[in-house]
Amino acid sequence: MNAGLFSDLPGALAHLVWPCSCPVCGAVGVVACPECIVKILEPPLDECLLCGGGAPCASHPGAPWLRTGGSHEGVRRDLVLRLKYGGERRLGREMGEALARVFPKPEVDVLVPVPLHSESKRLYNQASVLAEGMGRIWDIPAARLLEWSGRQETQTKKHAAQRRKLDANALRCRKGAIGRVLLGDDVCTTGSTLRCAAECIRSSGGRVIGALTWSRSG
Repeated sequence: MNAGLFSDLPGALAHLVWPCSCPVCGAVGVVACPECIVKILEPPLDECLLCGGGAPCASHPGAPWLRTGGSHEGVRRDLVLRLKYGGERRLGREMGEALARVFPKPEVDVLVPVPLHSESKRLYNQASVLAEGMGRIWDIPAARLLEWSGRQETQTKKHAAQRRKLDANALRCRKGAIGRVLLGDDVCTTGSTLRCAAECIRSSGGRVIGALTWSRSG
């Protein structure tokens, strides 16, 4: 009898129960191989969240930095689409854990994801799922401290110029005195939402050290 038929029997059985496979290597029975997700990340140099220049920024001393896992294209883009629109929540946790393995642990008290828009039809907030994964590796709590004030159209429905004009009061904090914060989101395009979140937290008594997103678009 060919032993190869049974070489991946546990994986094949797992695939029957949970029909999933790694989006990178195709291994069955797993939502993603941790080593595969880590390999597709291409972290660039830190950016200044305020101006997009290098960080630390000479023009904005002490400004929050922005770190991303790479450009929003190829497999990285595909994974975001699966996470946001394919209902693959477990994949988001693996993506968050991969970010935490690639980037050094930040000196913060809490991870704060960008909130889901009130008009969104999604069953979960992809930014929160990523933050949960990061927090598990770093042993840092994730908290949903931000919410949109009033009705806000989702950023994906706007063109670049509209995204940059985000109202400074578009977000509000649910509590004050929240210490040092790392913001988290799936994709950074113009950075306007992250800057708005940073200012919201600052006005509520906290301090945003930086922001970490899965990918960078634009």
